[in-house]
Formats: sequence, structure tokens, C-alpha cells
Amino acid sequence: MSEFIAIPKNESSSTSLYQRLKTSYLGKFYLIHIKKRPLLRAAVSLGWRCFYPIIQRLIITKKTSWKMLESINEYASRERLSGYQLIEPCQFDISVKQVLPVDFESIKSNTASQQHFPGVFIYQLKQAKVRGGSNLVSVSETIIHHNLSDYTTDYTPEELHARLIIKPRAKKAMWLELDETPALIPEAAVFLDATSYNYAHWFTEVLPRIVAFCDDDRFANIPLIIDSDLHQNLMASLLYVVPDRKIYLLPRGRELIVTKLFYTTACGYVPFHPRKKKFRYHGEFCPTALNKVKKKFSETIKESLSHTPKKIYLRRNSGLRNIVNSTDIERILASYGYTIFEPEKLSFEEQFLLFSNAESIISASGAALANCIFCSPGTEVTVLMSDHREMIYNYWSNMLSPLGLNVNYIIGNSINPDLFSIHSDFNIQISDLKEHIETLGHRIIKTPQIHPTANVSPFADIGENVLIGPSTIIHPNVVIGKNSRVEAFCELGVATPLGDKSPLVIGEGALIRSHSIFYESSSVGSGLVTGHNVIVRENTVAGCNFQIGTNTEIQGDCKIGNYVRFQSNVFVGKKTTINDFAWVLPYVVFTNDPTPPSDTLLGAYVEEFACICAGSLILPGVRIGKSSLVAAASCVTKDVPAGKVVAGNPAKVLKDTTEVKLKDGSNKPAYPWTSHFERGYPDDVTSEWKKIVELKHD
Repeated sequence: MSEFIAIPKNESSSTSLYQRLKTSYLGKFYLIHIKKRPLLRAAVSLGWRCFYPIIQRLIITKKTSWKMLESINEYASRERLSGYQLIEPCQFDISVKQVLPVDFESIKSNTASQQHFPGVFIYQLKQAKVRGGSNLVSVSETIIHHNLSDYTTDYTPEELHARLIIKPRAKKAMWLELDETPALIPEAAVFLDATSYNYAHWFTEVLPRIVAFCDDDRFANIPLIIDSDLHQNLMASLLYVVPDRKIYLLPRGRELIVTKLFYTTACGYVPFHPRKKKFRYHGEFCPTALNKVKKKFSETIKESLSHTPKKIYLRRNSGLRNIVNSTDIERILASYGYTIFEPEKLSFEEQFLLFSNAESIISASGAALANCIFCSPGTEVTVLMSDHREMIYNYWSNMLSPLGLNVNYIIGNSINPDLFSIHSDFNIQISDLKEHIETLGHRIIKTPQIHPTANVSPFADIGENVLIGPSTIIHPNVVIGKNSRVEAFCELGVATPLGDKSPLVIGEGALIRSHSIFYESSSVGSGLVTGHNVIVRENTVAGCNFQIGTNTEIQGDCKIGNYVRFQSNVFVGKKTTINDFAWVLPYVVFTNDPTPPSDTLLGAYVEEFACICAGSLILPGVRIGKSSLVAAASCVTKDVPAGKVVAGNPAKVLKDTTEVKLKDGSNKPAYPWTSHFERGYPDDVTSEWKKIVELKHD
């Protein structure tokens, strides 16, 4: 188990005005009332960028100074540091499969067909100072940045948040915040970043470096330094790849001096903001490192969802880059069988399993799409983006196509593009969406009708034309066949430690009436019909056309054949087996414990065509023979021979079933009942019964 060591915050020693403003009433007012208004936000940002550095420099003028700004490669060359190579340089292809509308084909033509990613190295730095929320490292009079950044063209988050000043041409930088009492540790590896709090940056830039470092046995016992206060999903992902190591949690702005610091070069990088009008490139990523991350999760995350939808759409709930006609988009996608998810409501484990099993993903550009690095090669990924002239379209193709994914784009029309830059809301043309979906080979299906009060997990597999009634709960581990109906107040897929975590499978054409409960790890064939208030426990396997009467309970671990009929108030103990075409009438009880209470369970065994009449009690381990008849209110303590009538307490053999006559005045034999009763059975079954009767007459 990893040991977390939290470096305490030290607000009193920080001279950062930014930190104080951020938590003040003024900062909260900005977040609530100004940030979402384009013009006001732009004005505040401009004023902040121009005037805050001047004010902050006046505050700390005697406590800081300009330092040399170098990349890790430049510093290592100057200091003649020898590095340890973790990942070799690689060449890979970049491609885009489809872009709509066609006048945006320039996205494909501007995509570099082949890219090169440099090798990933580790360097040891002595007496290095690191800061929470920044990947910049200070050594003596030098500030070191990673090998992919270029500050002549890219703004850093630290600059835009007024944490430091950079003079790109002079290659100098000055910190605008200081920690007057930095903590001291002997050795550690640093994985801090200003963007580590963002889901996409974490999984494509920060975590790949952690995985590459921790996979090397040479650094097995080196502690890690990461940013504190990360989202619980990011922390969950960290624990999967680093299960047993000391980890320092460093608050943003807090400083830490490390005697021997291990510095891992970049595994990916996306410019935060262009210093000029356009981004110099749309991001570069190391496919080898991303595959290492995926492999690590595949090895450590146990499959907890036996089913996840193959076609998914990610609903974006944000103040930026939203699709204004999202309701129409979701309606169209649902008609083609797409399941709609809100990623922020899922755990990290659920997101990993969802994406790793998906075949087609459609979403507006956003951080949650970074989960696509977990997808299998060949997965179709369709990104919805606006037509802003500065949009970084190739971000997703640069990341995902080297992993073998098919990347597609549908470009919509920006709303007020000049006011809110690339983050403006936009429209998607429905015709473009339909054209693209049809090129993927999807067809329109009859979508499930789910009552607004029902709680249906998006991980449940709901077939075509299924109706889910009011207040019904459908858990994740459930498969419901097409044309089924689940009425009000039912609960399907109840989790239990007594099952094997396999799904509850309900066949096609089922009718499950109100207040019925089915546990996971069971399966029922097509044509199921229940009464009200039915309970079916785990590990029950039933065939087709099973009918279960009102108030019936099946305790689990039972095997039930095809065309079995239970009437109301039947109780079936664990390990009971009931074969094809058996009839069980009201208030029949199947027991299973010969010496209660004990763990020795002996289920009854009922053969084909047997009929057990109302109020009978079947003791543990008893075998009811084929085509036999158990009379009402009998207590069956011994095996019943095939074709015999038993009755009484204890039940005794009275006669052959062929001696029982119909009570309709015809005086014909009542048994085998298949010779005269056909209601509710299909023609192909009853025709076989007729053939048997004809052979006997011949």
C-alpha cells in the first residue's frame, strides 16, 4: 500500500497576492459572475496580465531575481549529465479517417502523415527546488523546463496565472511567488505540473511519465512528488499504477528542496496558450508511453462490469464548448443505439471499462475524450468541434491515431467565435451526423422507452423496444432482450456476494410485472412472464417461456427448464432442479435442508411433465418422476416413480396417472396431460405431442 505524505500548506509564508485573491470574495465573485461572460472575462484577463506582475514585483522586489531559463536537454548538455533512457525514440503515422462537412477536408490535408517522438530519459539533479502546480524546476540560478516546450511561442499556465514572468528572447524567468520556508527531503522523483488537475493532461502527459519511471526496476524505491488536492478519479488511477511507494503530496505554490531529484522528460505536451496568434502545433504524444498506461490498467483493474455498451455518446456538462442543439443530437444518437453518459458521474474504474470495451465513441471535444487512450485498436472515435479558425483540430488525431484508433471529425458552426476564442459554443448539422453514422454501418433501432422516474444504469444492456416502468431500478450488470416490458417498482440486477458477478440476463419478449426483484448472476430465456412481487435470487438458470406466479420466491442456485409453469405463492429452495414442461401449482414449497439449520443442502429434482398440486411440501433431495402427479396438500418424503399418483402425509403411491379420468364427463384419461391440454404452448411443441399420441395408437 502506498504511503502518502502531505506537505503542509504554509499560507503565512507565501507572498503570492494571487493565492490570496483566489480565495477572497473578489475571486469568488469573478468565478460566479464574470468568468462565463466573454467580454468581461477578456477585459479582466487583459488587465490581470498587464498589471498584476507589476504589483507583485513591487511586493517581492528584494526577495526574487531573474534566473536563466533552459530546457532539460540544454541543462543536461551544459552540466554534462548522463541520463537513463526509459523509452526509445519512435516514428508513427498520423491519420484522420473522415471529416464532415467536406469543406473541412483541410484538417486531413494538414495532418502530418508521420511524426517522431524523442526518447524519454531520466536525469538526476542536485539540490533542486520544485513547486506545487508547476513542472518548472529550479537548480541554483537556472529554471529548467521540459524538453518539448518552447516559450518563444507558448504561454505557460504559470504566466497566465501570474505566478512567474518569462522573457522568451532573453531566456530569463522570475518567480512572482515565494515560499519562505520550503520543506527539505533527501531524494524523490518529480511529477508536478500546472495542468495535472485536468483529466486529459493528467492521463496523457503526467501519468505516462509516472508509469514509465515506476516500471524501471532501477528506481523501485524512489519516492514520488505529485500535486495535492487532485480529483479522486486521478488519485484512483495513480494507486493502480503505483500500489506500493512513498508519495509526497505538494500543495500548489508550496516549495520543496530535494537533495537528489529524478527528473523524467516529457511523454506528451500540448501548448497551454499561444504566445502568438496560433498554436505552433496541436500537441504531441508518445504512443509507447500511452500504451504502457493502458497495459498497466488492463493488468490491475478487475472486470467488475460484465457488460458495457459498445456505442457511447459523452454528454458535455460545462460552461465552455457546448453543443447548443445537444438535445437533437442525443435524440438522433439514441435512435441508432448509442448510450448517453455523463463521464463526471462515473468512477475512474467505470470510465476505463467503458472505453476499453467500446466500439464507437461520439463526443464534443473535452477532457473526458482522453479516456480513448484505453480503447482497442479499430475503435471509431468521432469528435464534434467548432469551426473556429484557431481550433486545435489535430489534438485528437495526434493522440489517438498512433494507437490504432479511427479518428473522425464533425465540424459545427461557432456561436460568437470572435468573443470567446476556441471555447465558444457551437451547432452540429444533423445531416452531417446522420451521414457519418450511416458510414459506420449503424441502423436505426426502436429505442427503449424508459419512464422519467426509472433509474436505469447506462451500463445496463437494454434491447430494442424495451419498456421500463415508473420507479423501476435497473442496475449495471443487467442484459434485457428486445421487446421486453418491465413494469413499475421492479429492481433488476441486485448485486450479491453469493453470485459470480456475471450479469442478470433476461431473454427477449419478457413481461416482468410490478414489484418483482431479480438478482445478478442469473439468466432466463425468452418469453418470461411473471406475476407481481416475484423474487429470483442469484445463480438461477431458467429456460424459455418460464411463467412465475405472483408472490413466488426462487432462492437461487436453481435450474429450471423450458415451458415450466409456476402459479402463485410458490417457494423454491436453493439447488432445486425442475425440468421441462413441469407444473407447480399454488403454495407448493420445495425444501432443501435435511437437518436444519445446516450447510448441507439437498435440492429436489423434478422430471419432465410432472405436476405438483396446490399446498404440497417437497422434502430435500426428493426426485419427482416424469409425468407423475403429486396430489394437493401432500408431503413428499420419498422419490415419486414416473407416471404415478402420490398423495397424503407422508405421500404414498395410489395408482398410475393413466387411471385418472377427466372430470368433463368424457371419462377420458387425464394423463398424460399433453394429450388434451395445449393452451399457451407453441404449435411446433404441441405437434410433437400429437405425433407421440398417434404412435401409441398405432
